[in-house]
Amino acid sequence: DERRRIGRDLHDEAAQSLVLLRLQLEMMERVAPATLRAPLAQARIIAERAVDELRRTIAALSPAVVERLGLVAALRQLAVRFRLQQSAVVNLRISRGIAGLSGEAQEAIYRVAKEALQNVFKHSQATCVKLLVVSTDKKIRLSVRDDGTGFSPETAEGRPLSFGLSGMRERAALLGGTLLLRSAPGKGATVILELPRASAKGVR
Repeated sequence: DERRRIGRDLHDEAAQSLVLLRLQLEMMERVAPATLRAPLAQARIIAERAVDELRRTIAALSPAVVERLGLVAALRQLAVRFRLQQSAVVNLRISRGIAGLSGEAQEAIYRVAKEALQNVFKHSQATCVKLLVVSTDKKIRLSVRDDGTGFSPETAEGRPLSFGLSGMRERAALLGGTLLLRSAPGKGATVILELPRASAKGVR
């Protein structure tokens, strides 16, 4: 409920203000002297990106997708949307053993998968992504692997990417799990979320 309230507030206040700012910059750009058009265009582009990022944040605050569709269907929808965004191949494989997971565990898996795909879209220039959810007797494991440009995990801290990684790690820790990142320049990246089945299991 609190996430929904925050999402509504962001939509009604911050998002609308940013949209008006973008429109104002666009109008100024049209009538501005030639020397000011380039910086105004750059400011408009920044505002457009801020609107897009805020809309993604608002969508992420709402758990409606997983609640409405279930984890499997939500992940399939996520993969389809990524294919349309990135024009990349997405191989999705989901183990049958994930039935009976708690709502919190399903939400964590979905959010980490979404954030990982978003990072691929923003940074990796990948042509192929493998998204795998596997269930064992003791763990639930999500892995998102891409064949993109990769990076050095040590130097990623402090960059915009690191904020997403911090959020994913926090989601894992809340359920007693771990989040690992494996990457190297030119060798793609892999995000691995592992949750103990005991903490991920729903109440029957």
